[in-house]
Amino acid sequence: MNNFYCRVIRQTFMNQFSKTSMQDFLKNITAQVGYSRGLVIRLNVDLSDTQRMAINIYKDKKSAMKVWEQYGQKIVNDTKEAGVKVEVLEGNVSVFDFGPEMDLSKLDRYEI
Repeated sequence: MNNFYCRVIRQTFMNQFSKTSMQDFLKNITAQVGYSRGLVIRLNVDLSDTQRMAINIYKDKKSAMKVWEQYGQKIVNDTKEAGVKVEVLEGNVSVFDFGPEMDLSKLDRYEI
């Protein structure tokens, strides 16, 4: 298995507007700095109108920690100060699997 590293951030907002605003902000940050610094996969999951989960896969732990130190920690701290409940989980990716019908050569960026 590669040295992929995963950071999962679960956020609970006070309302849908603040959740949507954060998603737009993070989309721009990811485009500006994430992919150029080791982020390989970004997946966002809407858990409810006020709750989201971001799953970020990095090429390795070193890249993930560098992004966290330069950008992530401050964003999480600022978000908490704004009243958002934040939970951060992370660790090495031990399984990266997909179905046999999945043709990764045809996979493209997908944004809603």
